Amino acid sequence: MVSPRPREITLRTADGHSLAASAWEPEREPPGAVLITSATGVKRGFYAPFASFLAERGLLVLSFDYRGVGGSRPRSLAMYDARMRDWGQQDAEAALQWLLARTPHVALVGHSFGGQALGLMPGAPRLRAALLVAAQSGYWRHWRGVHRLGLWALWHVLIPGLCTACGYFPGRVLGSAQDLPSGVAREWARWGRFPGHVADDEGGALAAGFAGLTLPIRAYSFADDNFAPAAAVDGLLRLYAAAAREHVHLDPRDLGRPIGHWGFFREKSREPLWLDAAGWLEAQLGGPGSRGAGRTG
Repeated sequence: MVSPRPREITLRTADGHSLAASAWEPEREPPGAVLITSATGVKRGFYAPFASFLAERGLLVLSFDYRGVGGSRPRSLAMYDARMRDWGQQDAEAALQWLLARTPHVALVGHSFGGQALGLMPGAPRLRAALLVAAQSGYWRHWRGVHRLGLWALWHVLIPGLCTACGYFPGRVLGSAQDLPSGVAREWARWGRFPGHVADDEGGALAAGFAGLTLPIRAYSFADDNFAPAAAVDGLLRLYAAAAREHVHLDPRDLGRPIGHWGFFREKSREPLWLDAAGWLEAQLGGPGSRGAGRTG
């Protein structure tokens, strides 16, 4: 059994930031733990139903808010000093270390940017596995048609211009209630302008964290997801060159409902997506679950 609500905790990063986090802690000794790394600007509460589902199966689960987001946001984002790499190198790393202090059996579930954070975390080689959901390279040429044009404009014009004008990036431009620190948004845009995305930054200075990982990775993508088309998901997976990679591309018509970029983490996806994901995670952590039968593409 697990308590109906998570325990709210505060994480401390190596560079001195405090992060709001939620921990679902089973009453019995868990066979392993799952770290959830969020999409860009998404609050940890969005992942609560999925986290609770995993905890009901006996896993220790931790989610958190990146600096500048949700419960980890300062009063004002204007002139707030943060970069997107800090979300992986510092914030996700602090969350991982909190879990590793409790169990050596830790897997990651990364949504969108959360799948990129994996390659930025110094402690990532200690993970047992990573399950990526709609996680992609943001290089604009991975998209087609009007979506390619829109992403080019976002990376080259909208983000630089609005950050200069506002001192931060107003999230309402993307239909989100979450604003972003200027440094985060500018780095996000800079990565999106280059074929290697984050691995192209500063002459490839960040590439080694991706290329050196050898853990199993399963990546889900969905045919109706305009934020993470299959080509962009493949683009991210190529950065994890030494990992045991599996790309599961699903057509929502086969599931009987739309999924898009957000639907995996909503309660309606309990069957079959959550069950499939949980079985895979438990198998990697050495628990009682078994691998799901996703359709690989």
